Amino acid sequence: NSFKKTEELLYLYPKLPVDHPERLRIDEALRKIEDDEYCDVINMRYFEGKTINEISEFYDCKYQNISKKRNKLMKILASELFPEDVLNEILQK
Repeated sequence: NSFKKTEELLYLYPKLPVDHPERLRIDEALRKIEDDEYCDVINMRYFEGKTINEISEFYDCKYQNISKKRNKLMKILASELFPEDVLNEILQK
């Protein structure tokens, strides 16, 4: 699904050369969430390898809150990175 594809791409991101087309595509998607106060959740989880527990400690809030924030941000990223998959998922519901 689009969530898993987005996760795979985000985990790959730090390994990609700066000028790689996929990295540039991810950069563009990340710009869509940069104004969100929890945008660093994505950096911490996928680029720094922190757990949701570690991130919730950093933000001094509950695990569930960080999990919900991450899911919200991931939906935005997925709609940018895999719009056709997201649309198909919506239509299948």
